[in-house]
Amino acid sequence: MNSRNVAIVAIGLGVVIALLILFYKGQNQAFDWRETYEEESKQPYGTYIIYNLLQEYFPQEDFTTFTDSVHFEQVPIDKVGNYIFIGAGILYDSLDMEDLFTFVDHGNNAFFSSLTIPSDMMERLYAEECYYHLGDYDAYPDTMIELTLYEKHLDEDIFTFKALSKNQTQKYDWRYIPYYNICEESNMELLGGTLDSSFNFIRLPYGNGYFYFHTTPLAFTNLQLLEEELLIYSEKVFSYLEPGPIYWDDYSRTSAFVARQQNTNNPWSKRLSANSPLKYILSQAPLAWAWYLLLALGMLYLIFRGKRKQRVIPILEKNKNTSLEFISTIGRLYFLRNNHKDLAHQKMRLFLAFVRERYHINTKDLDHSFVKSLAAISEVAEERIDQIVLMSNNVSGGSFISDATLIDFHKKIDYFYKNCK
Repeated sequence: MNSRNVAIVAIGLGVVIALLILFYKGQNQAFDWRETYEEESKQPYGTYIIYNLLQEYFPQEDFTTFTDSVHFEQVPIDKVGNYIFIGAGILYDSLDMEDLFTFVDHGNNAFFSSLTIPSDMMERLYAEECYYHLGDYDAYPDTMIELTLYEKHLDEDIFTFKALSKNQTQKYDWRYIPYYNICEESNMELLGGTLDSSFNFIRLPYGNGYFYFHTTPLAFTNLQLLEEELLIYSEKVFSYLEPGPIYWDDYSRTSAFVARQQNTNNPWSKRLSANSPLKYILSQAPLAWAWYLLLALGMLYLIFRGKRKQRVIPILEKNKNTSLEFISTIGRLYFLRNNHKDLAHQKMRLFLAFVRERYHINTKDLDHSFVKSLAAISEVAEERIDQIVLMSNNVSGGSFISDATLIDFHKKIDYFYKNCK
């Protein structure tokens, strides 16, 4: 591609970016409805109100804002302190994470209200005996959510939160902790949740202190706290904090997208540090679209440039079907590990997730009512479903599973997938 074509592509890119900027500016909204959770923002989804209220929560104590790093080395050791994070996603480096755990271990509290949570943090907090590890929160879309608090608040008042955009209700992915992630061996305490046995507020002990995890940061934004009833909810949540200094984290906040990328097994994503310019770019919708557009145009440039300079493609032999060899190799790996119980657990977990997503049936209690409901909606015989549930219970209660039992269990679940409506 000659210099003239490069100039044309550059001009086209500049025009598109300018149009995107004009589009977002042209909306001229009275309010910014993005979920920024910024303490200086007085917009609907900023945290200006709660930030200022917390400064007066313990009047005689210091209030510190972390703006460049999680500096726990300056924290006094003779007072119980409270670390608070409110945002969509969390991004720590290894040093910040280690400092945070040391801070809690010394008897302090760490409170997180976010849409996602670092998986390596939860793996460290969860007991080894727990079969399922909480790598991230689940979500269900709705225009509102009803929350209540347990333990200290026996009245169990119901607090209704709504998702709004441009003063109109909209569907929102409300995050929660499903029942199958609750682990008694980790001494997890359930502090609050929804009315259908899903949880949004838990406490986990670590050393001499506690980690608090809250999955609904929207509850602490300016829009919600304008209502007196919802202000009471925030007051009850923060009543778990111990009197002492408060440390507000403004440094580790990022978008939920970036935080979930950090939770993946992708090595490139793991290298995305808190200091990366992409942290800010991807958290701003116009800049994120401009970044993706730039990548797309770069790919188009490579494709068209490659067409002009492509070498003669040699004749390739017909591809061989190696699917059976691949399946045979994977099968041998599982049998060599000789951990059929783990494989059976995974298959049952996927089966229950399939049932919840497709039929919206509660899979908490696998009793006769569950079997009957699933049979009615899936048009699979009750006997077939009952056999799956029975075998799952036998697998959980047994210490050894033979090859024949695992194969039979697989066939029963596979029959359901092939015959359900």
